[in-house]
Amino acid sequence: MKSSDYKVNIVIEAQSVILDQAKYIAGRGNPQNARNWRNRFFRELNEIGSFPYKFPVHYDRFDRPTKYRKVTIQNYIVYYHVDDHSLTVTVTVIEPGEMQTETK
Repeated sequence: MKSSDYKVNIVIEAQSVILDQAKYIAGRGNPQNARNWRNRFFRELNEIGSFPYKFPVHYDRFDRPTKYRKVTIQNYIVYYHVDDHSLTVTVTVIEPGEMQTETK
């Protein structure tokens, strides 16, 4: 990690999504694939800290004071926000991509 990188925190609920998917993969007889998938996912999440503003702000129907950003990682939608004071990126939600619905 470079000194200019932001620290990436992942809330427990978001971590659970990753771990549950890894358990599912392992339960299908692929424990090594599960470990590889989990490690790659966490590595990609941590890479957000290098360029936290790279991904667009997610606008929804709620007027939130915190600007959430959205990125797709391995067919999962990841929402996070950036705190410049603490140099922290907080991943708050991870959900399967097919759960997304368009709202206008």
